[in-house]
Amino acid sequence: MSKFLKICCWSLAGLLAGCHSTAEKHASKAAPAAPLPALASSVPATPAAPFVGYHRYRGTVGGQAVTVELTIGPRWAGQPPTCAGHYYYEHRGGALALLAPAPFRAGAPLALTETLAIDAEPDDQPATGYWQAQTPAGPVLIGSWTSGDGRRRLPFALREDYAGAIRYEILTASRPNDEDPDGDERAASYHAENLTVEFLHVLGPDSARLRALQCPPPAQRQALVADMTGDSYISVALNGYGLLSLLVLEAEETGGPYPRSHRAIYTYDLSTGRACDPLDWLRPSQQMAFRRLLTRHLLADSIAHDLFTMPGIEGLQAKPPLASLVDFGLNSEGLYCILEEYGVPHVIQGKEITIPYSELRSYVRPGTPLARLLAARYQ
Repeated sequence: MSKFLKICCWSLAGLLAGCHSTAEKHASKAAPAAPLPALASSVPATPAAPFVGYHRYRGTVGGQAVTVELTIGPRWAGQPPTCAGHYYYEHRGGALALLAPAPFRAGAPLALTETLAIDAEPDDQPATGYWQAQTPAGPVLIGSWTSGDGRRRLPFALREDYAGAIRYEILTASRPNDEDPDGDERAASYHAENLTVEFLHVLGPDSARLRALQCPPPAQRQALVADMTGDSYISVALNGYGLLSLLVLEAEETGGPYPRSHRAIYTYDLSTGRACDPLDWLRPSQQMAFRRLLTRHLLADSIAHDLFTMPGIEGLQAKPPLASLVDFGLNSEGLYCILEEYGVPHVIQGKEITIPYSELRSYVRPGTPLARLLAARYQ
């Protein structure tokens, strides 16, 4: 594991235990830890204005159970605050993106545009739906969902709920970028004035218990950033069902026109706070069948197909890829797979593939955290 990734996630003895490299991650397991108390499930008290940051809701749309996750705040420093996120139906389908079509105003009733593509701007794809709340953003949201064509209208009722999940925020620390682009004009155009590292900060009653996931105090964060050589960003791929998957993106400046990027994903059991590997939850008898399933998904993606059939990557066309070639985690749609770099052009480093949960049911061992997730999603 790179020095840069160690900087980005604090307390790696616990937070990234067993993740020294991709191969080591899948070859070893962390020692079991004593279970922690049950996750906090109470709805937080009505907050003081402004109602910003990350919020997780459970409820219904037209009587169907949904989970909605929203983040309120600026997408980039200096920009006006907005509201963006995603939602999914508990018993069917994948995630749909949600984004406010206008800058967020604390006193205005919440309005969101729904599209198929996560993180898409409203104009990038046709709207599949519109959410109109009766009140401003808060612990309870009640309103109506209207289909993209305006022909259907359904009521929704949501309540803030962190059962089996955590409340969190992403904190940043930065320093001036002292790297010299060596007079290369293309490199200079990519040269950031400041280098930034993001940290996961667990909030609420779970923060004291999940110390292994907690970031350091401000002075220690800044001291860590002083040693970094590029940007590092964290996003939460899954927060629920007693599991947390974190996606880490490194972008380390190399003096050339493009930074050297790397993506990795790490999954934690929130009942213990320990790192875990989703591959450990598969039936041993289904290992080869799972590898064939993975290969089908990789080769069905055009960029991944080019990567796994390009000259120099020998044998991968004829046999399923080894686990060490792919990093595994979870997101709201399924098993989240990230291809490693392999020295290929930067445009296809860190390619991401998702195997839907609906295709995994026969591969998963009963009684595992992944089996419990599938039971909750498809009961």
